[in-house]
Amino acid sequence: MAFLLNDGTSKPSFRKSYSIEYGYKPRKRTLIADAEFDREQHDEEQHKHQHQHIKHDEQVKEECTYTILVTIKDKKSASILNLINTFSRDGLKVQHMETRPTVVSPDKNQSSTGLDIFMEVLCTDKLMDDLKRDLFQSDSKFIIKNIKTHAATLGKESKETNNENDTNDIIWFPMSIWELDKCHHLHTNYQPDMDSRHPGFSDKAYRARRERIAEIAFDFRHDVVHELLGHVPLLSNPSFAQFSQDIGLASLGVSDDDIVKLSTLYWFTVEFGLCRENGQIKAYGAGLLSSFGELQHALSSKPEIKLFEPETTVIQEYQDEDYQPIYFLAETFEDAKEKLRIYAKSLKRPYELVYNPYTQSLRILDNIKVIHDFSAELKLEMDVLEHALDRLHTNGINFKVVS
Repeated sequence: MAFLLNDGTSKPSFRKSYSIEYGYKPRKRTLIADAEFDREQHDEEQHKHQHQHIKHDEQVKEECTYTILVTIKDKKSASILNLINTFSRDGLKVQHMETRPTVVSPDKNQSSTGLDIFMEVLCTDKLMDDLKRDLFQSDSKFIIKNIKTHAATLGKESKETNNENDTNDIIWFPMSIWELDKCHHLHTNYQPDMDSRHPGFSDKAYRARRERIAEIAFDFRHDVVHELLGHVPLLSNPSFAQFSQDIGLASLGVSDDDIVKLSTLYWFTVEFGLCRENGQIKAYGAGLLSSFGELQHALSSKPEIKLFEPETTVIQEYQDEDYQPIYFLAETFEDAKEKLRIYAKSLKRPYELVYNPYTQSLRILDNIKVIHDFSAELKLEMDVLEHALDRLHTNGINFKVVS
């Protein structure tokens, strides 16, 4: 289980940002524009608190981030609420918390009665000393397994890489799945605004009813049709999941302009992509598969169908207020994957990245040792493949690997 706690401030973590009163530019909305605006708002808030200090005994004390691994000895005698109450003190902010059943040694024939809790907190050294004193009491219901201090620095791997390549602009990105918590997450919310051409645009009562209905619908089922009917079936296919991940990997370490282009490519493929299969045009975009009306529209003669070429696709403007006027058609899905790989190689980045599914982390191929380790892993996989081909050949099955 994982959840975020409020940082203790009175200001909400999310505000209704996509409106003129909050500074949103009155232009045609797109998902990219929403994301850029939301990031600007987030960066503004972060800048206000980036160098936050606390004055104590007429001395300025800087806050540090601590990660703590603590175990509740027995869930029957203590709860997470007890632990939170222990951490509840002025100046200490709980930023993240995860829980799991306490791991029991295999040689012990008993079930786990405890609970391991991982916490990330922000506080001064003095506050942490006071907290340790309470947690280490002899009658404490908690066991402290680990406490670490973390400086607010960029990812080590990314910093070293950019230094080696003499890059002045350091671009940070998450190196492991756990570092995604450090990223700003765009909070999406349906705002029932309407186009000025809508017949009910000037009717305040109608707009109020529309907004109320939209709020109820959003709270009840948040876009579940699009996710379950559109994305889930395709992402369960390893080939398509790899295609989606390749777009994400291509965005790491590149410029903001290239990220916007890759977002556009994602829109016209993963969301609204078309491809040929057995001589027929088929849809593989989640936005089409989850919308019966747009699926009919896409396969009719109304929209313009263009050949999928990443260089052209990434600069194509789009909107999310109506059915798409333009779709991109790949000759085959494999053709789309190959063209994506070629386009990704053309993006300017001072290093190559590989994703390790076993550790759920990234590796930057920027030195001899890392490249040697990676090549050794590839050799092991190729040995397995070669052995499998030899077995097929022994059984009278001829199979040729096409690169």
